[in-house]
Amino acid sequence: MKKLILLIIFMAALSSHTTCFGQSNPQLEMRQAEAFFESKQYSQARQIYQGLLQQSTDSWQRAVLIYNLGCVYLAEGNWDEAIRTLQSVPLNNELAPLLQYRIRHNLSIAFLKRAKSLEDQHAAQAEESAKAALSETNTIPSAYCILEKVEGKKECDIPPDAETFKQILRQQMSEIKKKQETQRISQAKLPEGLTLLMQGAKEALTYLQSLDEKTIEANLKMRYLNLFSEELTDYESLWNILEKQVHEDASNPATTEWLKLYKSAHKLFQEGISNMKHGLIDQSTTSFQNSLKILEELIAKPPPPSTPPPSNQPEQQNAPTEERQPEDHSMDQLLQQLLKMEQDDNLIVPKEPTSQKKVEKPW
Repeated sequence: MKKLILLIIFMAALSSHTTCFGQSNPQLEMRQAEAFFESKQYSQARQIYQGLLQQSTDSWQRAVLIYNLGCVYLAEGNWDEAIRTLQSVPLNNELAPLLQYRIRHNLSIAFLKRAKSLEDQHAAQAEESAKAALSETNTIPSAYCILEKVEGKKECDIPPDAETFKQILRQQMSEIKKKQETQRISQAKLPEGLTLLMQGAKEALTYLQSLDEKTIEANLKMRYLNLFSEELTDYESLWNILEKQVHEDASNPATTEWLKLYKSAHKLFQEGISNMKHGLIDQSTTSFQNSLKILEELIAKPPPPSTPPPSNQPEQQNAPTEERQPEDHSMDQLLQQLLKMEQDDNLIVPKEPTSQKKVEKPW
């Protein structure tokens, strides 16, 4: 196995530095660290690697130790430290091609897992991390090609894991974009929220006009309409959020009239989505046009301030609640497979779990 050979050579070279009686045995410590890692006792493995890094070693030996330490952080789920450690490995032509390939590989995983951990609360940082993962993934084919040439192959193929990473990253970027929009909607205030609703109505009209102008088979057209209507339902939460921001005050006729128009625009927007789902393009277009017209009127005439209704519920201290993160079985499986690769040099990464096929838009 390539990695085992690499470590055996490394341990033999490192042990030659041990000349004094009572000094630690690096070869034995490396075996202990490997055993701790395989048994998932990562803190013990980490301590050994950190201790060995305090000793005097050649540059390539130090690179292997830093890489192994980065693998430990990756296995522990410490994405920031894994990225920092793997990036600190001195990449140069003297490093073994297999090591360079693995570093790029694991950096892609670390950035991707970091993006996944940030997407719910820090979508902007998550997007930045996902882009870094994509950048690392783009370097995997060249590193793999160098490795294959060293092994004597005249031509190098694109590694299957690189395409798998790109597929997962595309899906991740899409999810992050959606989370960013959700965060933006949840924090929207008047009149920005009205501008977003106008944007949704304009998107709907663009969808409908595009389908109306193209000659598309009926079943395919319905698939597009269903896809568009599902996307537009994301605006429903924004409609509700903005309505709550304007408290209905019976003593203020202007506020009551504004809310009446707002609810009318909301109802028309919902009718537009419903007509779209039933394939009624003309009726749907009319509904969205009327909703957009009312929204333009509302944004030109913001509601007057009103007094929030008194709450009958006693004030309670907000108890800290633990937010449950959604499980990501596909990423966990991918990480476990990569960690297994570090033991048996299996360069094949499992395919991404089958997901619902996206319908290509006609424009």
